[in-house]
Amino acid sequence: MDQLQLFEQSQNEAIITKQHSLNERKVQQLLHYQAMVCKQMEWVETDPDKVFQIVLPILKSGYVHEQNDLQILKKVILIYYHVRSSLSDATSDQTIITGIVQQYALLSGMGIETLAQRVCTALGIEE
Repeated sequence: MDQLQLFEQSQNEAIITKQHSLNERKVQQLLHYQAMVCKQMEWVETDPDKVFQIVLPILKSGYVHEQNDLQILKKVILIYYHVRSSLSDATSDQTIITGIVQQYALLSGMGIETLAQRVCTALGIEE
């Protein structure tokens, strides 16, 4: 069985990884937060699975805990869209997501306050 399972039952969604799980309520909060970030940035997200592509690698890192998972994942979503808007289409989404995960794991999930700065530096973005 694959480490990641995505269940869809009518409108119910849950994410489960070996290290961590998000219930339907948390998934809905993340989807709502993504929509809010996109609206504030005047960004139109056309990929309905983008939020999952952004958060699943962080969940798989093993450095997210249930006490702060929403805080961390919301920050990661915000960083992704900030970085994406600063780079051309020549940089793939996967490169950005990998950069976020690498910088997050580099400090074992610590230093979330400086994650955006570290990701921008790693990807060559001047702020």
